[in-house]
Amino acid sequence: MAIKTANTAVVAIKNVLLVDVLFSGEKDASDTIKTGSGGFGGIIITTDGTNDAVVSVYDNTAASGTKVVPQITVKGSEHYGGPIFLPVLLPVTNGIYVSVSGTGAKYEVYYTE
Repeated sequence: MAIKTANTAVVAIKNVLLVDVLFSGEKDASDTIKTGSGGFGGIIITTDGTNDAVVSVYDNTAASGTKVVPQITVKGSEHYGGPIFLPVLLPVTNGIYVSVSGTGAKYEVYYTE
């Protein structure tokens, strides 16, 4: 169960584990999502219905270094996609940077501090 409010969500697993999850809000350009260590919970990518969206997620504050997940391509005709790992978090050390390309591509990142 996830309860989403403003820029946070609380994820409960069998009413035992609570994790405060932040989300970036919808973005349409490459950007630093967070700096420093934390957890990557996933990304939702949307297309304009025609053009493919190509996204890379880095453990960094720039488009370089270690990729958190392999490059993701969502076909335009699929409208949306992307991996969600919640309640599992992939650890990041330096931050989360998302590089996006494709006309009309948008994304939203789920992460923890």
